[in-house]
Amino acid sequence: MESVRIVLAIIAVLGLFMFQVDFKAAFLNSPINHDIYIKQPEGFVKEGEEHKVCKLNKSIYGTMQGSHDWQDTLGKGYEEDGYIASKADPCIRYRQIDDEYTLSTTYGDDVNGASSTENGKKKAIADLGKRWESSEVNSGVLLGMTIFQDPISKSITISQKLYFERMLEHFGLETVRIRHTPLDPKAKIAESPNPIPELDRKFMSNKPYRSFIGSLLWGACSTRPDIAFASNFLARFQLNPGIIHWEACEWLAGYIRGTIHYSITYRAPKPGDDRLGFGLAPLGYSDSDWASCLRLIDINERDEQEARVCFTTSFENSFAFLFLYLTLRIYRHQLATKITARAACAIFETVSSHPSFEQCLYFALTRLPTSKDSTEEIGSAYNVNSAQILAI
Repeated sequence: MESVRIVLAIIAVLGLFMFQVDFKAAFLNSPINHDIYIKQPEGFVKEGEEHKVCKLNKSIYGTMQGSHDWQDTLGKGYEEDGYIASKADPCIRYRQIDDEYTLSTTYGDDVNGASSTENGKKKAIADLGKRWESSEVNSGVLLGMTIFQDPISKSITISQKLYFERMLEHFGLETVRIRHTPLDPKAKIAESPNPIPELDRKFMSNKPYRSFIGSLLWGACSTRPDIAFASNFLARFQLNPGIIHWEACEWLAGYIRGTIHYSITYRAPKPGDDRLGFGLAPLGYSDSDWASCLRLIDINERDEQEARVCFTTSFENSFAFLFLYLTLRIYRHQLATKITARAACAIFETVSSHPSFEQCLYFALTRLPTSKDSTEEIGSAYNVNSAQILAI
């Protein structure tokens, strides 16, 4: 989902003409390279041949290799049309024909793309339709997100108002009391005792806790970073949820109901405007202080909890934070620099002064207490050779 947002931001900043395409029965367009047999569908069984099975000649939804076969077929078609796939995310492709630049992202049978010219947009749509049956979509909805591009400024706004309205209605929470915080600051939420009290067990017997959490997490990773912590926190109690956990879900539902109009807007910066929120400047943060050495917090719209015991000291944990942060940086760098030179310049105009991976390792290994043994353990865990580390 981060790749989708990065692409949308690039489209907005470069002022590209956006388009959406939907493939009809996408998986049926790809040949199958292995033998798969299925039971005969109802209505096609012939008398006396009930024992026979059908052999698939095309990929279909639901098969383990269906998505792989379709993506392989799709990738070959894009390559023939002159597109280059990003190394960071192969579902993102771009091509440059003279001064015409086109960007395309795929997710299953959905395509979201943009071009620097109106003719380039039409050509991209036509190229997709010449091989596979497809149609241009003007719904402005992608992966549960509503996408709106201002026709004048080319700014892009993404939201999930419709998604959350349907979600609240589905779980019977559309009339819940509006709240102003994602979680109740006075509530003390902890794991339920084992075995769970009978009162909690009966109360939760008809509560779709896991389904609700799953719906929350999708919204959190798409357009609502403000509910990411609360959603991930409540997800820890899926094994044995009780009354207090469902009440926390209702509280969060109330917060969503009151902020259902929240959205994210990407826009091109005005000349001389260096305010936060304008232009492209992906920033990563690593919180690895001693007081919270068991926490892995990532401002990339996620919240993770370290679930294991460190095998060395808190130094190893600090290295873990550093490693995760740099991994994210490398991913973003590969994604952006391979999409377009213009976008890369806009994104990384302030990144050149950031330390390199080797410089960060050198700093970590010289400023923090460590030894040859600890570097060997770290190298084993993070696929880093200890001799190379010590040689920096």
